[in-house]
Amino acid sequence: MTMTEGKWGPRLTRLTLWAGLGGVVLAGLGAYGSGWGLWHFTTGFLMVGAALLLCLVGLLAGIAALFANRGRQGHGRRTLVGLGAALIFLGIMGYWVNRGASVPMIHDVTTDLANPPAFVKLLMRADNLAGLKGGEAEWRALHAKGYADIAPLQLNRPAAEVSATALALVKQRGWEVALSTPERIEATATDSPFRFKDDVVILIRAEGSATRVDMRSVSRVGLGDLGVNAERVRAFLSELQASKG
Repeated sequence: MTMTEGKWGPRLTRLTLWAGLGGVVLAGLGAYGSGWGLWHFTTGFLMVGAALLLCLVGLLAGIAALFANRGRQGHGRRTLVGLGAALIFLGIMGYWVNRGASVPMIHDVTTDLANPPAFVKLLMRADNLAGLKGGEAEWRALHAKGYADIAPLQLNRPAAEVSATALALVKQRGWEVALSTPERIEATATDSPFRFKDDVVILIRAEGSATRVDMRSVSRVGLGDLGVNAERVRAFLSELQASKG
């Protein structure tokens, strides 16, 4: 081992450890700080972006450190700690980036594209179609292509029973109920460490001997939602269908 290699090995180990762990801490501060109201969510996003760069540095430094520290005791373990932190964070970010690329760039999901459930108590955001040059027509086209499986739920149960079960499920999820009637539920769901708020409306109405349930979930901020609203609608309707009341 040359003198240069002996000098750079420990330095790379320290860089890997601080960059990997520092990136994870910075991302956590960005997300939870935004959720706690310490700063705007865009600042939180910038902090997560900076954390991503830190972890990339940690990854590269860690790979170099593994070679530079061959034969050195102690440095290998610290390198692996920093490298592991960086890899875990990069893996999580990679998952969300891939997920975002696989879903439409919309934040408004409904079971009824022809006649989306309207909010009565909660206010629809004024910029709901921002970012869509084609306006409502583009939203409908993206929704139909990306979420073709999301449709009204038909249940062979009395509407009153379905309504009571739906309200119970809403409360179990911790959603803040703004309006509750036998035909309509409006509530707000808080999601992720950023504590983003999404507004939900559920309509329950009798159709002959059956009951039809429609649902809509809309993010209050952002252009896309990484598929969160669609996942919420699918999960809720699936549980409502499986529930015995």
